[in-house]
Amino acid sequence: MCKNCFDKQYYGFPSQTEFEYFEDILDLKCKSEKINILESKNEIEIGLIDYRMYYQCNTCKEKFVMSIPDNAWRGYFLTEKKAIEYHEKIKISDKKKRNGCLVIIFLIVIFTIYSIVK
Repeated sequence: MCKNCFDKQYYGFPSQTEFEYFEDILDLKCKSEKINILESKNEIEIGLIDYRMYYQCNTCKEKFVMSIPDNAWRGYFLTEKKAIEYHEKIKISDKKKRNGCLVIIFLIVIFTIYSIVK
């Protein structure tokens, strides 16, 4: 990252107001041609649609990914490498949560069957 792009990455925007403030700064950098818009697309992961926008700094050539906040999803603005790592971390976390829920449901079923048989 260089002085023409961003000195900070965001793993989430705490509020819509803060996202809009960041978006204004990003828009100014795009208009001044410090940052170039690469592409935008919808990513479908595990039934969720995540609208992502891709940017590249014209000076240092660093690529950035921005995920738009939507309701409880707080979005992010990360370098491409960090965005990939972040998505992998989310997938692992979701898998652990799902497996934990399955174990709890299994235990409830076993306990219920044991209570009925007893």
